[in-house]
Amino acid sequence: MKEVERATPKDDARAMMKAAVFLVHKGIKDKVVSVFKAALELLKYVLQDFVPTYKLTKGDVTFAVEKTLPKLLIKIGNTATRNRDEARNFILEMTHFTDVQPLHIVPLECVKPFKVNLAPRLALCRMELIEKMYQDLGLDNSGFITENVMTFCTQALKHHSGSVREVAERIIISLYKAVGEPVKSYLPPDDDKTRKNTLYRQLFEAFDKIDGKPSKQELKKQQASEESNKAAEIEALQAQLQQLKDMGASVKPSPPPPENSQPGDTAGKNTGKGNLKSNQKQGDINIHINVVSKDKKKAPAKKVAPKGVKKPTKASEEDDTSTLFNIDKTCIFCGEKDNAFTEEGLDIHYWKSCPMLKRCANCKQVVEIASLSDHLTTECDSKADFAKCPRCTEALPKSEYDQHIKDKTCNPAETSKSHCPLCHENHTQGEEEWKTHLMGKTGCKHNPRRIAHLNKQPTGAKGKGVGKPVGVKAKGIR
Repeated sequence: MKEVERATPKDDARAMMKAAVFLVHKGIKDKVVSVFKAALELLKYVLQDFVPTYKLTKGDVTFAVEKTLPKLLIKIGNTATRNRDEARNFILEMTHFTDVQPLHIVPLECVKPFKVNLAPRLALCRMELIEKMYQDLGLDNSGFITENVMTFCTQALKHHSGSVREVAERIIISLYKAVGEPVKSYLPPDDDKTRKNTLYRQLFEAFDKIDGKPSKQELKKQQASEESNKAAEIEALQAQLQQLKDMGASVKPSPPPPENSQPGDTAGKNTGKGNLKSNQKQGDINIHINVVSKDKKKAPAKKVAPKGVKKPTKASEEDDTSTLFNIDKTCIFCGEKDNAFTEEGLDIHYWKSCPMLKRCANCKQVVEIASLSDHLTTECDSKADFAKCPRCTEALPKSEYDQHIKDKTCNPAETSKSHCPLCHENHTQGEEEWKTHLMGKTGCKHNPRRIAHLNKQPTGAKGKGVGKPVGVKAKGIR
């Protein structure tokens, strides 16, 4: 063929090419390695040199490839390693031939589905050939499209050989990375029934991982962990509520004043403030509440019970103690009234929704927002990690303290005003002003409980039946 003159008519050149293809067809089937290699060399010459030299048509190229490629695909499953490797490498090389590549003949022929009972070695070699070809060519103008690749792979997933199915999985996952959701339309629906099949479960979990979603197994573990944590939290809260009940039962009412005492003597030196403090040890429970009366007047003296009148029983003492925790079912911090505010209900209200309180992120205790900075620097279990800024008076982590002081961008606190640790703004001093700031419609924008409280209560309902606690710290409500 190399000696044929260039002036040879095209029909004669075509006839010569077909004769050469016939020889190649015979040589590919030959068991002798040297004959097989010679056949490949001849086919390479025909496609790379002879066709462009004599300007043969695309139909001639298609004829040559279609006659020889099926036999080469059978040869890649040959037991002889040399023959198998030679056939595989030639197919991959032929894909890139100048006159062959634009026709997409090789990928389209290779991606035709095979029978599920195909010999495992041959099926595996076909799968590996397609995997390598897809990695080299991709989907862009290569002959590979989602439809033909997925049709080929879904058929391969039914093969009885695990190695064949594994390669099919890899190709499907690679295709999913390129095109995404359309791949799923060729697979069974993603539900619990399908995921019982290990093969499909692995595929769908790989898809979830590509999409950045946790797998269903991870979601189940996460859900179980959340339920376990929630149960532990509820159990801890119930234990703390029981401790609060025990503490309430241990608080005794103050003895009555002498008969000759004057009204106002019981107020002591604390300008109308009465102390309720439990000195008993209750594990990590420590409640210290200073209560200011509603009208901030001195409390009148109690009358001495006349002779013949029975002293209060133990049950009545417990009722009085309960009243201290639950005055008219009203929150002593925000003034909200609710029939659900029993001892347990109030504690849950403090813990979750009272807009005047906040859970410390470090020790998990519930503290007043007004005294949050003092809590972090003097009372918190992590107080060693905080320092107070002399400019804005807020508590800052020591890791940020130096930069904060250096920047001088904080809002300075004013001596005649209160400084909010949440929104960093200054407002008028006073208990009612704190309520207005933390609970009002135009109040602190950084108090997450404010909006919930406004939505819960009717407009103007502000509960003024109970005095505002001063310096309240409710430790142990977690």
